[in-house]
Amino acid sequence: EFRRVLFRSVPIENVEMIKMCWDIPSFYNTPMASPVHFISHILGHEGKGTIHYLLYNHGYISKLTSGPFQFVFDRCIFQIDITLTDKGKEHRDDIICVVMAYINLLRLQIHSEHLKNLYDELLTLDAFEFKYMTKCGAEDRALSFCKLISEYEFDLKDILILPYAGENYEPNVKNNMDTVLNELTLDKV
Repeated sequence: EFRRVLFRSVPIENVEMIKMCWDIPSFYNTPMASPVHFISHILGHEGKGTIHYLLYNHGYISKLTSGPFQFVFDRCIFQIDITLTDKGKEHRDDIICVVMAYINLLRLQIHSEHLKNLYDELLTLDAFEFKYMTKCGAEDRALSFCKLISEYEFDLKDILILPYAGENYEPNVKNNMDTVLNELTLDKV
């Protein structure tokens, strides 16, 4: 059983952050149907209408990142890190409310055409990234393969495309997205 714990530390630099972490399914057995990459992309995006855009323009944050962290078989930790400005330090609760409202909005939009289009756009971007992948050293490539093997169960013939591939936005992906977004609640943070 998990408990919520608030840690406070004295930083070396005068940087304060909000870290929100959830225990979510990793989709270890079905990595192509995992919505975690897409949800990370949407929550961490900096474009107009996003969490980052709103909070940055209010002068509350300087940085926002999101994504999976620490995989353990069929579970992983999903984390949102928000670097606060001095003004943002006075609005922690407001910032958390904005993040949670945005997650709730995503939950309500799972079956929308707009979210499907964003998902398809990310698949296209990933395909371009794969097609025009830059060469890297053998050691770096081997390390990235080891990381994939430790995080997911898949057919090894798919090892090159796994980070760049996903299923179409069909019921399987939608159901998995619903599962993850239902875990991203304030009472489970």
